[in-house]
Amino acid sequence: MSLLRNITSGLRSLFRKDQVDRELDEELGAYLEMEAAEKMKQGMSRQEAFRAVRLERGSLEITKEVVRSGGWEFFVETCLHDARFGLRMLRKSPGFMAAVVLTLALGIGATTAIFSVAYGIIIQPLPFPQSNKLVMIWEVPPDAKKSNVVLLDNFMAWKQRSRSFQSMAAFYGKPMNLIGTDESEQIPGLKVTSEFFTTLGTAPLLGRTFRPGEYDRDEPREVVLSYSAWQQRFNGSPDVLGKRISIDATRHEIIGVMPAGFAFPGEKAELYVPLGITLDSGRNSSVVGRLRPDTGLGAAKAEIAMIAAHTASENVASNAGWSATVVPLLDQTVATVRPILLLLSAAVAFVLLLVCANIANLLMMRSTSRLHEISLRFTFGASQFRIMRQLLVENLILAGFGGVLGLALAAIAISFIKTSVPESLQVPRLYEINLNVPVLLFATAISIVSALMFGLAPAVQCLKRDLTHDLHASTRSITSGQGSECVRSVRGGACSGLSYFGRSHGSQLRSSISCRRWFPCGTRSDYAHAPVAGSK
Repeated sequence: MSLLRNITSGLRSLFRKDQVDRELDEELGAYLEMEAAEKMKQGMSRQEAFRAVRLERGSLEITKEVVRSGGWEFFVETCLHDARFGLRMLRKSPGFMAAVVLTLALGIGATTAIFSVAYGIIIQPLPFPQSNKLVMIWEVPPDAKKSNVVLLDNFMAWKQRSRSFQSMAAFYGKPMNLIGTDESEQIPGLKVTSEFFTTLGTAPLLGRTFRPGEYDRDEPREVVLSYSAWQQRFNGSPDVLGKRISIDATRHEIIGVMPAGFAFPGEKAELYVPLGITLDSGRNSSVVGRLRPDTGLGAAKAEIAMIAAHTASENVASNAGWSATVVPLLDQTVATVRPILLLLSAAVAFVLLLVCANIANLLMMRSTSRLHEISLRFTFGASQFRIMRQLLVENLILAGFGGVLGLALAAIAISFIKTSVPESLQVPRLYEINLNVPVLLFATAISIVSALMFGLAPAVQCLKRDLTHDLHASTRSITSGQGSECVRSVRGGACSGLSYFGRSHGSQLRSSISCRRWFPCGTRSDYAHAPVAGSK
């Protein structure tokens, strides 16, 4: 049977159960008629023929159970039965359920909130096309200490001589005075070379960006606006292109607007103006580059170091002892906060372990009150795996409620973090933190893992006990109280019923259906294979 046919057949069995049962009855009935017809040809009467076929083939109901249990839909159906039964059992203990769900929600909520922060800052790719190819190029001073500056003359040498980079651009941040009609306002800006936007791989929302050779033009010079500056200062007007504004007492013409969310990591800028290589000098710039698709980080580092050695020998006055290195842009952006976030992630993981340990203790205490119930199920033929699955399904239900509530708490915590962290801390990528799909998958995964962690040990501990002894002890405690005669009569009837349980297949079926009505944890196939009373 093909996979698609198997899936289709299983879904039909789940959602059209009555129709599938009727078709199975008709198919088995037709087979029974054919077998009986063959025996009637041998001289048997109709009644004798049907009796002989049933004796040879066994109970039709047991055959139906075997057929139904052969597909994946049977497992899904029994899991749904387990879930309904688990909800009924948990509803009987609302205080216990509330304590477990709230405790688990706090653990999952804290873990999810910290993971969303860590994912948004240090794991999630930067919002640029093929951001893994973006790197920062820094000069290394003679004392080999960290340096975040580049000499523009050296940048030009790297740009002309390197073969590992698809493009590279220089820039530096500078407060700019935007002069309006009434007053002057200082706003953050970036002076960038013409390759800045193409290196990052971001096209403007409106207009264009800088072109090579337009740096030293007379007034008006050019400026590109950020999306926020366009919205706040020009009301998002689509005819903003061509307008002229005064920046640092120099007239600039607006040639483009960048899309929403565009920003260089760690740099807050509302205006982008050209960086003139001939006018600006000194070691005060930063350089970003995009590696070629077939170039690795190691090859780029080696090439830049070699070019830096040549520039040091060519310009001893400025470059004596200086070298250069290449760092991935993401690593450069999150270098200051990565250790703190990793430490916080380890701390909340430890808190979640403590939460699971506390819930496991609660479940162990609760399991002592259910020993009689579990012993009865085991006595009526339910396997240890079947009982284990029922207990784990109940734990998954608890983890599901705790996970949903934990997600709500995580959303509140994320909103609080984004609004309460002061700008002076300069946390990079703070506004990229969200409850996205990877975070939701993480929350689902830790909910399932938590259910296994706090539920597996109590379930195994419960099944390791002597269930027969617990059942006898519970029975003795019941019969010692008021109404013992009635209990003895019921007990005697149950024992005689169990003895009759193994005499014929037909009686097995009737007993299994009766038991299943009262003990939903066991499946029909479990009860059909229950041990005969008195057997080993």
